[in-house]
Amino acid sequence: MLFGAVGLAPFKDNFWSTQKQSANPWGPSCQEYNPELMAVVSTLSTGPVGPADKIGLLNASLVMQTCRADGLLLKPAQPLAPLDVAFKQGFDTSGFSDEEFFPGVWPASTHSAPATGSAPTHHYVVNTLRTTPLSLKPTDLGPDATLFAYEYYATQHTPHTPFAVKVVTATTPLTLSPIGNPNVTHGADVPFELYVLVAAPPSPATTWTIVGEANKYVAAAPQRFHSITYGTKGTASADLRGAAGEKVTIMTLAPGATKVGFSECTIGEDGTAKLECGASLSDACTC
Repeated sequence: MLFGAVGLAPFKDNFWSTQKQSANPWGPSCQEYNPELMAVVSTLSTGPVGPADKIGLLNASLVMQTCRADGLLLKPAQPLAPLDVAFKQGFDTSGFSDEEFFPGVWPASTHSAPATGSAPTHHYVVNTLRTTPLSLKPTDLGPDATLFAYEYYATQHTPHTPFAVKVVTATTPLTLSPIGNPNVTHGADVPFELYVLVAAPPSPATTWTIVGEANKYVAAAPQRFHSITYGTKGTASADLRGAAGEKVTIMTLAPGATKVGFSECTIGEDGTAKLECGASLSDACTC
């Protein structure tokens, strides 16, 4: 919270993107138990992302979820920080078990928005190390009354429905389930969940929603989305940026749909592309 308030970007430290590294100087028992969590936290910190694998052992598919094809990091607006509602529950002794420490550290969130324009805001929530459930309402994240929640990542410990979107309102909150052991020690697997929540457009039942980029931890980073625009007749469009020839997969939600769809765009020689979605469920999104 302090770093974000004064405009600093913290550095989590290096990590291995592949769990085991042969011939490492610390011996065969040394390993990175949580490479995916390390990559997520590094990316959402807004600071450097430092994979430190041995040559030939880099997990490229994991590392590329942090950046564009040209290596530019896809960052949120502020460093990941604890949610106020988590602090509230943490200091309520009836809501925390005796063994749980560091009340309010998890869940934590941050947000992003396109480089220009006023809409929409995307939120990123990391849930881990909890023994009690937590109900998350839109007002716990910002001023929007309705959010669409998409579970980007869940470990094998937390089964979920792929590509499903949940409508989150004051009366239908997002429930963050107990996950992991808050007294975890060094050298242990830490299960976690990463949620992407996007502000619903005006008249979401009749309007397309740009959910964000697939296979990236920050689904709507300003380094990728120059702007997202919602039209008056249910249309939606996104101006994209990237490396020439880069293929970008965008998740969209058709009016009234409960699962995301996917559209592939190819960045042009000028480093730009544009996604446009029609005004009805039958209309496709095209680049």
